[in-house]
Amino acid sequence: FCAFLGSWLVPFAYLTVLDLSKSLSAALLTAALLTFASSCFSDTGCLTLSQYILLDPILMFFIMAAMLSMVKYNSCAD
Repeated sequence: FCAFLGSWLVPFAYLTVLDLSKSLSAALLTAALLTFASSCFSDTGCLTLSQYILLDPILMFFIMAAMLSMVKYNSCAD
């Protein structure tokens, strides 16, 4: 369950940055950094840490979902 929720962090970050910046390259860079950069600079990456049963993936999932919801709501207001 934690790995499933943690795997949704990358698409949420991609959609958030894409909606905020309207730049495909910035959104792809954000998704790539979230996927690969943390695994390159340490032993475990964001997605690897999500497979453990901790509160972090659940908490990060709902924070990212709330952030994406706020961005989508504000874009509809315009």
